[in-house]
Amino acid sequence: LGEDIQFASPDFVREETGFAIGGVSPYGLIKEIPIYIDRDLLDHSLIWAAAGSHHTIFSIQPQTLVSTTGCQVISVH
Repeated sequence: LGEDIQFASPDFVREETGFAIGGVSPYGLIKEIPIYIDRDLLDHSLIWAAAGSHHTIFSIQPQTLVSTTGCQVISVH
């Protein structure tokens, strides 16, 4: 994306997403924020994502994640 990145503070993550660090789900966000998925994940039949806490995850087909969240497919290298 051409921008430098840095880790977000726990308070910032909670304020922007409604979730604690380690539990940020691509669903149920409290604000409309961009969601990205690495292009390489599309090669898998199933991936795992956080489900609202650092103790919970869910499986999903990557194409379903893309179609239901509108996330942007990018190359992360």
